[in-house]
Amino acid sequence: MFKYSSIIIGILGLSVVYQGITGRTQGQLILDQRKDFNQEVATQTLIQLTEGKADHTRPLISDEDLARLVDHLEALPEPRLVRWPDGHQELISEGHKALRIFTQGRRTFVDITDDNSFDLPLHPNIPLKLDEHPPLLNNPSFPLSIRFGKEKLAHLTDLILPSRMKDRLTQFTSFETRYCFFFDMHRYYRSLTGRKSQAWLLNEIRTLVSKSSSNVTVREFAHKWGQNTIIARFEPVEGRSETRGGEKGKTLIVAAPGADDDGSGTVTILEALDVLLQHNWRPSPGSGAVEFMWFSAEEGGLLGSQEVARAYRQNNTPVSAMLQLDMTAFVKNATVVIRRNTESLCTKYLRLLIDEYLAIGWTNTKCGYACSDHASWTNINVPSAFAIESRFEDSNQMIHSAGDTIHQPGFNFNHMAEFSKLVLGINWERKKEYLDRLVWGYAVRVKDVCACLK
Repeated sequence: MFKYSSIIIGILGLSVVYQGITGRTQGQLILDQRKDFNQEVATQTLIQLTEGKADHTRPLISDEDLARLVDHLEALPEPRLVRWPDGHQELISEGHKALRIFTQGRRTFVDITDDNSFDLPLHPNIPLKLDEHPPLLNNPSFPLSIRFGKEKLAHLTDLILPSRMKDRLTQFTSFETRYCFFFDMHRYYRSLTGRKSQAWLLNEIRTLVSKSSSNVTVREFAHKWGQNTIIARFEPVEGRSETRGGEKGKTLIVAAPGADDDGSGTVTILEALDVLLQHNWRPSPGSGAVEFMWFSAEEGGLLGSQEVARAYRQNNTPVSAMLQLDMTAFVKNATVVIRRNTESLCTKYLRLLIDEYLAIGWTNTKCGYACSDHASWTNINVPSAFAIESRFEDSNQMIHSAGDTIHQPGFNFNHMAEFSKLVLGINWERKKEYLDRLVWGYAVRVKDVCACLK
């Protein structure tokens, strides 16, 4: 396998002279012609941006934003090793990753610089290498029927307020909106405003917890880039997780990469957390703890979720299932269950819950390689299910662009609220005989709002 440590790397120096890009059609950019880290590709991409040849479905980058993109490429020259869907590995700069995301419309790589053991199958029909990554727990079971039903959960779902979700998302996406470009560089995980957005979210969570009698602790999972993953942990009625046969207590994970450029997924699970806290909810006896997580640095190549998943593996924390909710606010078709890097039994259970608790239906679709944080858990053989706002081809096409705002046609807070119901339903349906050796993880993340409120 290609080893990052075995390479002598020349540092990228995107020496850019920016000559007032008011005449963009003439491509007035002069770049150093060195080809370190595919600089030729980066150069051609920048020229295309100045000449308006980028993806025609996405907003043309402005002069001001193009200048900031050039600054971004210069400011982050450190080399990173990324893995692409076809399996090949490549050295590109940290700044160049953002350029790739914009030109491709989505992130299709995984950053494996810190751990090149990330080895998801490249195609859905290729099985995981179970001999290399044994499951944390053997033979997890999933319920085959609904235990309560939406009528019995109405006292919780009625507390979900789309208006409150809108207020929070407006606040969360308000950091330095004047300079938003191609994807939310202001909540980019390496930026100062990215750390500010995480601090706002952390304070919001702590404020909600302080008003509830639920037994909840809030902590940060530190990352070296400065923007941390946030973890809010519900302890069960016993006040602690059980320990049986030398195993650590069972943990249900609810997660979102909301600490970087994501908005609606962050607010979706924040709303569910708020409702549970208003109800002073605690996990039932014997069912283990529940953790809500907001991952950092998803857009950088699943960096935050990879670190958390590795830590859980190294600490033998028993996690045997994960539910991912991705892009919940854009309405074009029904809720979709992803069939890529997911586990079939967990996915079947997700369909069951959608049918019972949501006012929208489901269909099947496929996302790209390692398309969200659930892939970090699939990589360590944690069974996963993944739901999204619509079929991938019908989902929000303005992500990572200045057109990705709550004001675009199709953005719907009532649609977001349906996914909050799903989070509540999963927690309420937890049953001891199924969860006794089962830990859920669900990452609710949505890449459909950047800090571009005008």
